[in-house]
Amino acid sequence: MRNLKLCEWQWIASLQYHDGSDSLLHISTSDAPDILTALAIVQRHVIHDRYTEIISLTQSPFKN
Repeated sequence: MRNLKLCEWQWIASLQYHDGSDSLLHISTSDAPDILTALAIVQRHVIHDRYTEIISLTQSPFKN
């Protein structure tokens, strides 16, 4: 993947609990440089914490 900014970007997954409330999971792009790695991390998190649905996975600028 060319021109991917690793230090200034992050993956944000929007997840839904079984009771209907939403949660955000932030993943550094240094931990997941591509979307497949980010999706694997999100899926492992969903299975471990018993969420019911992955709503979205987006890449956005990292802001301190």
